[in-house]
Amino acid sequence: MTDILNNLTASPILQMALMIIGAAMIIVAVFRALVQHNLKRLLAIDDISQIGYVILGIGTGTALGVMGGLFHMVNIAIYGTILLLIGRVVGRASGSDDIENMGGLARRLPITFACSLIAAAAISGIPPFNGFVSKWLIYQSLLDLRSGMGVAMLVVAVFGSTLTLASFVKVIYSAFLSRPPVNVPQSAMEVKENFWTATPMIILAICCVALGLYPQPFINNVIAPAIADAHLGAAGGLDYADRAMTTAVGGLWNPSVAMGLILIGTACGMILSGILATGRVRVVRPFLSGEIGTGPDGTGDDRFRIRGTDFYETLHRLPIVRILMKS
Repeated sequence: MTDILNNLTASPILQMALMIIGAAMIIVAVFRALVQHNLKRLLAIDDISQIGYVILGIGTGTALGVMGGLFHMVNIAIYGTILLLIGRVVGRASGSDDIENMGGLARRLPITFACSLIAAAAISGIPPFNGFVSKWLIYQSLLDLRSGMGVAMLVVAVFGSTLTLASFVKVIYSAFLSRPPVNVPQSAMEVKENFWTATPMIILAICCVALGLYPQPFINNVIAPAIADAHLGAAGGLDYADRAMTTAVGGLWNPSVAMGLILIGTACGMILSGILATGRVRVVRPFLSGEIGTGPDGTGDDRFRIRGTDFYETLHRLPIVRILMKS
């Protein structure tokens, strides 16, 4: 591996090619995930997008970028496994892998729901989870290039993370929060958590949190020694001063402070929600242009069900995106 990295740093054209390939993988794959209706395919496409970050980080040819890329590869294995398990569980519970045929699983599969939130946040690069740390290192390495190319790749990488989050908003709403379809099998209504699938998801979710809050020991003791003999210019090493991780390019990431701010923001939101909910709430039937959202026999009607697959269908109308979306 050291020889490969040394050859990479000796060829600026190869570095640029890898960064362009990585950026293209991020954007093209995540756009396809946005409009994908099959859950397992969506998860596989999102994994391809994440591999783009690995290639982008290694393509910088810097120690910080390579460490970020390798760390991101480890993170993909962690939260990618969670998502694959979730896809399996949700697919069996719904009796279908099509997102539009899912819904209402949050109450019946609370552990799977909680783990899906953690995995979705991690893959989208939201702090304080492990995916943010590895992406943060890649972002810092792109800034360290001090070039227009680096800034352009940084914009693509951040934009790709935003779209990844958008795709998982669709998944979580469709599978867990939306109203279940009318013709859902009775066996799906009786599904419960399974110990043998819930346990590994919990363990991997804990790893997402642990590596997000304390990434430095793993990076310095496992990843950094693997590239120690490569000629990657400035080491861009990681230090832990006052539990804050810093890099040679002036970046600062304090997971403890970030976690505290997130908890404070969440608590404030819950308090505000509770205050607003103290007043009387008037429950009315949705206005559907004169239509009633039930069938002739009084049961639910799927014509009035909001599906997660409708979230980003307008993307097909954009000229450039329409070309990327063609199967």
